[in-house]
Formats: sequence, structure tokens, C-alpha cells
Amino acid sequence: MAQQFSQNHLTNTKQRWMALAVRKDSAEALSDDGEYIPLIVDANGKLHVNIGTDAVPVSESEVPCSSADVHAPAANTAAVVTYAADATHKHAISGVAWSYAGGIPVGGNLKVEDGAGVTVFSVDIPDYGPGVVEFPRPKVGAAVNTALIVTLAAGGAGVTGKISVLNHWLV
Repeated sequence: MAQQFSQNHLTNTKQRWMALAVRKDSAEALSDDGEYIPLIVDANGKLHVNIGTDAVPVSESEVPCSSADVHAPAANTAAVVTYAADATHKHAISGVAWSYAGGIPVGGNLKVEDGAGVTVFSVDIPDYGPGVVEFPRPKVGAAVNTALIVTLAAGGAGVTGKISVLNHWLV
């Protein structure tokens, strides 16, 4: 539902529309497919947004930035960020920044795993320097109570790798 506000001061006419939303703490639709429905927000005013197969309220469970989002080990060592399984949530990330320094990596690779060994994203990295992979639709874990593991492969003798996970949260 929208409400129109008008203002007319002789020569200055302004029209504004205000969108209204319905509070509903679950992301279930309010009518059948093809019908118009209002925006749905939760008790905190957070808008429910469907990004595909998972309906994810924006910022459902905020996770503050922390040093756990970054790993910069010694040369020729894989950089790994692991988010432990959560009994009631799935993990989500919007991207990963990476870099190799000290030479061209041998077998450079960036991988995201959902749980023990199930690869959900993998890309080879054939050169040194910084880079970033952003996921326009966030990578969301396949199951509740499953770890999320992000790994930048060891780059070889004298090559140091670093990773930073961008925007990790729970859904």
C-alpha cells in the first residue's frame, strides 16, 4: 500500500509517495502467485528478500567483522578461513579477496567448501597480485549445522598467500 503526499504552494508543486510494509516475522507470501502483495518486514523493520531458492531476510543474523575473516600464513602454506557449523543457521558470504606475493603461484587456487570436502566454488589463480571474487548472489551453505571453509592454496616456495572473506553472516 502506498500513500500519496501532495504539496502545492502556488508555483511549487511536489508529489511524494511513501511505501508501506506489513510486519510478518516469517518470509512467507501473503497471497498466491501472480497477486500483488505488500512488502514484508520483520519485527526489527528488516525487509525480507528472496535471492533464489533461499528466502533470506536482509541482515537476518549479523556477524561483526573480525580477524577470523582473514588468514595470512607463512610462505608456501594454504590460507584457510573456517566458519564452524551452527546448529540453527547456514553460513553466507558475498565474496573473497585474495593475494599472492613473492612470485607466481604454482597450483594457485581459491576454493569454497560447504562442510567436509563438498566444493561449491573453485577457481584457478595463475598469477601473483591481489584479486577479488564477488558473488552477486551470496554463496549460502547447503545445510544448517554445516561448516563453511574458504581456502587459498599454498603458492609454492617463497610465495605467500592471503585471503579475506567479504561479508560473512548467518541465515
